[in-house]
Amino acid sequence: KHLPSLSSTPCFVPPNLLKMNIRFLFALVVCFFATSAYGARSRPPARGNDDEFSQGGRAPPDVRAIDLALDEARLDDNDAVVDALKNIKMSHMKEMGEMMNEDEFKAAMKKIDSLSAKLEGSSGKERQDLHQQLHEAIGTLEDGKFIAMGLNEEDQDLHRALLREKHAIVIQLVDDDELQELSSSERQALMDRFEDVEIKMVSHMKDYFLNKAKSEL
Repeated sequence: KHLPSLSSTPCFVPPNLLKMNIRFLFALVVCFFATSAYGARSRPPARGNDDEFSQGGRAPPDVRAIDLALDEARLDDNDAVVDALKNIKMSHMKEMGEMMNEDEFKAAMKKIDSLSAKLEGSSGKERQDLHQQLHEAIGTLEDGKFIAMGLNEEDQDLHRALLREKHAIVIQLVDDDELQELSSSERQALMDRFEDVEIKMVSHMKDYFLNKAKSEL
């Protein structure tokens, strides 16, 4: 028995994805971004299909984490943990779906979309300020989710650090969309780094959900 690779879950970077829409890049930073994912799992995007990838083929890290936790519990033939994880998943999906429909969340997403649109054509200090405002807006959303999940302060700090790392990578990708200073290989290396950071987040959340399920037995 072998656990599935984290990179084989429905979330990967198409090899030929060399340029993406600015708003989509910032949506990648937000774990909530696949708006349909909390209603029903999206199917994995076909490799190389940039349009499908940008329309929500990537499941949020927390959803991927629960599914990996379920896979691990099934491989261990631990039916009690599997049942507990199924209940956790149903509760989590419902709670996240409700959160996405809250006025505060919708306003925050609208702000992120507006700020990301202003990046196009900006430069210098104005661009730096926009990046900082985006990071703060995204961080506020993520903090709300971490608290709702019940993560302790230490776990929240870990995910905040990973979020900062993801955002720093996205900033480089966004800036390159306009400046086009990176080679194809350099840009792909950034996308690979982004995926590595997300895998860390998924792995940590998987352990969190497994431990939560076991504690509820």
